[in-house]
Amino acid sequence: NRCFELMELDPPTCRCDNLCKTYNACCSDFNQLCLRTEGGYECSKDRCGEARNEQHACHCSEDCLTRGDCCTNYKKLCNGDTSWLQDECEDMRTAECPAGFVRSPLIILTVDGFRASYVKRGNAVIPHIEKLRTCGTHAPYMRPVYPSKTFPNLYSLATGLYPESHGIVGNSMYDPTFDASFNLRSREKLNHRWWGGQPIWITALKQGVKAASFFWPVAIAVERRILTMLQWLHLPEGDRPYVYAMHSEQPDTYGHRMGPMGTDLNNPLRAIDRVVGQLKLGDNRNLPFGRPAVLFHTKYTILHHTDYISGYSETLFMPLWSSYTVSRQVEVSPVPDVLSNCVRPDTRVAPAFKLSSNLDKKYDAVLITNTVPMYPAFRRVWGHLQRTLVKKYATERNGVNVLVGPIFDYNYDGARDSAEKIKEFVSGALPIPTHYFVVLTSCLDFTQAADSCSGPLSSAAFILPHRPNNDETCNSSEDESRWVEDLMKMHTARVRDVELLTGLDLYRRTSRSHTEILSLKTFMHTYESEI
Repeated sequence: NRCFELMELDPPTCRCDNLCKTYNACCSDFNQLCLRTEGGYECSKDRCGEARNEQHACHCSEDCLTRGDCCTNYKKLCNGDTSWLQDECEDMRTAECPAGFVRSPLIILTVDGFRASYVKRGNAVIPHIEKLRTCGTHAPYMRPVYPSKTFPNLYSLATGLYPESHGIVGNSMYDPTFDASFNLRSREKLNHRWWGGQPIWITALKQGVKAASFFWPVAIAVERRILTMLQWLHLPEGDRPYVYAMHSEQPDTYGHRMGPMGTDLNNPLRAIDRVVGQLKLGDNRNLPFGRPAVLFHTKYTILHHTDYISGYSETLFMPLWSSYTVSRQVEVSPVPDVLSNCVRPDTRVAPAFKLSSNLDKKYDAVLITNTVPMYPAFRRVWGHLQRTLVKKYATERNGVNVLVGPIFDYNYDGARDSAEKIKEFVSGALPIPTHYFVVLTSCLDFTQAADSCSGPLSSAAFILPHRPNNDETCNSSEDESRWVEDLMKMHTARVRDVELLTGLDLYRRTSRSHTEILSLKTFMHTYESEI
């Protein structure tokens, strides 16, 4: 637990702070434990919900948020949060701090050799920096101090002084009074006698505000520096810094090598832009209108599959919702008979041993994360919906997004049952849903596909009672094509009814107005034209 500790220990104690490489004083296992690169620095869909592997550079396990060591894209990829780039600019008139923060943190990121003209390359090359420029405060350029070298300019920014006042007049220099030479590769640069003035992080410390900097360690990857800063932000209030300073040596090297005007520099600029994005990271096809927000406290994981995305609840041992988009003229292939009675384990979640009553059945309790308990009679309804009706709606509407999931309303009050309420009606560990919901969303203009709709949306919702028989329908003994669709229309509902019964909030990421979304949620089909 000493990796990048916020203290400098004196010899003979070895160091694990961010300057130990600079002072050549790192503990012998610093590289092995603190500079891990295994697994990379980002989550992939396959890693979401993985079992924790302490050898990984960062984590995509379900406990990484509480432990503060998630990969930077965990929330976006594994929790389904929308990308910062896709959000509207926030109109923040006053400081807004998350719980546990007494003030807003200040993060200073300096990017070496970032020429003013690079900003003009825009979204195609530097989308995150462009977003910062658009939503925040910016200047068209910075007039450098003389000489226009890295360290004179960085230290002038940090102190507010000109080089002749703070003493750093070059990256390399000789002082006849000291009879010593300063350069970026020598230990002499660590001697305080060269550094005049007071940088902002020292000012913060003198005012009782903890600060942390990551300026020197060229031997430490930029991605590791970012992850470390994010971990510092998760420290308890008494230990957490509130002023952070970090430096990136690029794109300066590539700018000198390739020249500032050519397109060859675009890839190095994209790499730096990703670093900015890592600091701001809060599947559009299967969630084209945003991830359903879960408005009650529960533990769940976003699981990405080949053709759908689901929000798996560890409390209920089943998905809260599953979402997929079906295009027009897509053939719906039934599950082969050889697999129809099989259940595949999902290694991204822990085995659901609690569902079994004895040791012999524990292996059977490892459930696929898209499996829900369903009465055999109701499977006829659900199977016809998935095999036939979804394909029909997709053909009629030029594609359709389908959101499905369980409902628990044992007391039939029209509102989601809490976990405590469910326990009053359920004796075992696995609750049986009282209903299943279906929400279909497509483009009102059928010339546009559902997952690329730029105009108004159309929605239809159904709340289907989950019963052990189909006696509600007189002709249920006949083929499903003769009665299932009529049964669904009899149980049509508003999207808002689904939200009340599930605790979800739909259509979270869309550029459409609040008025349009409210109309979409409160509209209910009457099917009058078919009467």
